[in-house]
Amino acid sequence: MSGMLLGASTIYFDTDDSAALAAQMKSSIEAINGQTVEGVAYTTSYEAGAGSVDGVSLDGYSVQMDAGDAMNMQMKSMMQMFFGAGNNGPAGFVAKADKGVVVTMAKNSTLAGEAIKAANGADGLGANASIKSVAAELPSGRTAEVYLGVGKLAEMAFSVMAMQMGPVDIEIPEDLAPVGIGVASQQGGVDIRLFAPTSVLELVQSINEAMNANQAPGPPEEGSGPRF
Repeated sequence: MSGMLLGASTIYFDTDDSAALAAQMKSSIEAINGQTVEGVAYTTSYEAGAGSVDGVSLDGYSVQMDAGDAMNMQMKSMMQMFFGAGNNGPAGFVAKADKGVVVTMAKNSTLAGEAIKAANGADGLGANASIKSVAAELPSGRTAEVYLGVGKLAEMAFSVMAMQMGPVDIEIPEDLAPVGIGVASQQGGVDIRLFAPTSVLELVQSINEAMNANQAPGPPEEGSGPRF
């Protein structure tokens, strides 16, 4: 499971001045280096031109956290589950797109290249039919939106379940829509909406039923045994 949760995630910032936003990210990451905030010490780095993909320059960044001896093992375990073995925080690439900035949560140039193509092309994630159907249910005028692909997480869950109770006979639909989260700020308030498609809820129900069916029976209830 190490690195599966956020290692394949990308963030896209929509802006008319991608160079200025990338420079702001660089200064923000470098500014926190050596700082301690609420007991957590930060070690950060930012390297311009750390790599390239399809002719696009990639900047490398790293934000590592140290909570001291008392909490370090717990934090390391959590961070490595999110970002991969050896990482106590995100470490990835920053790349300028035509009308925005792409950030990966892991140093995966292939992922960065695909994210840049999606940001610059007409056939990006916004053109995906299942994502469009979920986006239609989120608040209008959004300032941020998140789409969580459930299929890969379900595959990961199945591999863990298989180690405990054998193969899991559940089919994941190829066109499984993601879970969507939208955030909109309007009229002095914030509208946060989470939308889970019916297909996702049905998959979760199937997983729950499979787990319950394979649980070992508990002790008999009092008075439920044979009279003899």
